Amino acid sequence: MHSFSFRQRRIHAAIRHAWLWIGLAGWLGFGLLAAVAGSLVARLEPDSIAAGDTATLQLIFKDCGRVDAPQLPPIPGCRIQYVGASEQYVVGTEGTFRATIHNYTLQPAAAGVIEIPGYSMEVEGQKLTSQPLKLTVGKGFDQAEIGFLKVVLEKSEAYLGETLPAEVRFYFKSAPLDVQPLPTLKLDGFVINRQGERRQGNERVGNELYSVVAWRMALTAVKTGDLALGPAELETIYNVQSRTRRRGAFDDPLFDRVFGGGGERRKLTFTSETNRIRIIAPPREGRPASFNGAVGQFQIAMTATPARVAVGDPVTVRGKITGRGGFDALKVPDFPAGSGFQVYAGSNHFEPSDDLGLTGTKTFEQILVPERGELKSIDWPAFSYWNPDTRRYESATIPSMALDVRGAAVAQAAPTGSIPAGGAATVVPTNPASDFRPPTLRDTPHRPLLRPVVDSPWFLGLVALPGVVWAFLAGFLRWQARPRDVSRQLREQRTQRVEEAFQRLVRASRSGASAEFFASLNQWLQLRLSTALERPSGSITSEVIHTQLRPRGLPDATASQLERLFVAVDQARYSVDANAARLESLQADAEAVEAVLRAWKENR
Repeated sequence: MHSFSFRQRRIHAAIRHAWLWIGLAGWLGFGLLAAVAGSLVARLEPDSIAAGDTATLQLIFKDCGRVDAPQLPPIPGCRIQYVGASEQYVVGTEGTFRATIHNYTLQPAAAGVIEIPGYSMEVEGQKLTSQPLKLTVGKGFDQAEIGFLKVVLEKSEAYLGETLPAEVRFYFKSAPLDVQPLPTLKLDGFVINRQGERRQGNERVGNELYSVVAWRMALTAVKTGDLALGPAELETIYNVQSRTRRRGAFDDPLFDRVFGGGGERRKLTFTSETNRIRIIAPPREGRPASFNGAVGQFQIAMTATPARVAVGDPVTVRGKITGRGGFDALKVPDFPAGSGFQVYAGSNHFEPSDDLGLTGTKTFEQILVPERGELKSIDWPAFSYWNPDTRRYESATIPSMALDVRGAAVAQAAPTGSIPAGGAATVVPTNPASDFRPPTLRDTPHRPLLRPVVDSPWFLGLVALPGVVWAFLAGFLRWQARPRDVSRQLREQRTQRVEEAFQRLVRASRSGASAEFFASLNQWLQLRLSTALERPSGSITSEVIHTQLRPRGLPDATASQLERLFVAVDQARYSVDANAARLESLQADAEAVEAVLRAWKENR
């Protein structure tokens, strides 16, 4: 039998102890890393609900510090809404840890099983992934039996710059207790020009008769491509019958309907399908040189008054464009340079014929000043537009406007007599007898030998000097003792508040705080426009764009950006959810409007 020496046994024992310590150190290190490393856990409460009810999804970040809210992708058949975050210390079986919890509400539209995928994101260099979950949705009340929402378009294909009527229609069988004043409509490449009055009526769909509320609006396409219009969302309040109804002495459906027995008030959100529309640009082939983007059907007439002027006198040219199309960006062709006229900036005004502004009359007024005397007419370039119905360019020739321009120089009196060609002037003599008058003292020039000192200018100035100095000192002292200019102080304070609101808007956009962003955007719009129009803040609406800003020369592009900002503020009153791209787009519009309004006020 082989026997080990004492030295060998000690070596083997040392090796066993070394492996033991290595294993213990690895186990402790792994446990320490597991305790320090962050993790992401998803929790669903409850995991079984009825259709129309809501569940809460929590994303719990353990030991990750402060984590921004993840932007969750859409889940088919389920509406997701972020409701807030909290930070707390949690004591459980896993020990004590610090958690950042982001809460979302899930509202499925129909019965079934909702698959909630695992969400992955990178936090401080670590890739964290939550476990997938399932939400079981039982049959409750069917929201589709109450009503549905629909976006209606007249066309599936349109042109860049074309103005289209659109409607968001709410079909319902039973009236809600309350309804959102204006549905939210997701826009991609469209601008809302005007919103019409809300209409109500009845409509039969299949064999069912529905009551219908329609919100009408005019949209203009601002980019090309296969664009998405929608979905639209409308929030309502309904009295929903409870599934666990207690029966009593007044168990009568009529009693319950009148007094609300056996039901609960619940917010129901109706969502429409997404419409697709193809937007194409008018072709380059055959495009007239005077085309400036007008799309529609138009007629134009122009006049110039007065017809008889002198060089340097102003001539007022008035134009009137009537028809149907996009009037917001519509303008007459620029008058060509080098035509002998000085051209000054003009003004325009639009008078709609319908509530959406699809038809109407746009009037223009421009001042021309003739620079030469031989001008006989004003020849304006033809007005060209793209007709989406005939799918071709059309031009309206503007008749020549007659003008009689006289020279500006005043003729001088000619000397008596005539000058023969190549000879000296021959003066026709007058009758000396009839023109003779003896000279008088009045005709004889004279000057006094000695001028009085009091008539000298320097003496009068010397006498008036003490009075002037005294008046200056008195005015200076009164200026020093004047009360502070309250109006100027108020203007400075208002300007400072505008700057502060704009900075808060920018910070909220960069941090993704949509609620704070829309609140700051609304405050900035009120302060900025009240400063520009010298009106009290809080009374500013989008109507000032058409009634005050555009008539004062605000560019059409800036007016469209302002309208987008007002629409965004109106929509935020019902839903403040917005992704980072949406906030960045609105911030860019606000920065462009701020720059234009600042320069516009300085120029005024």
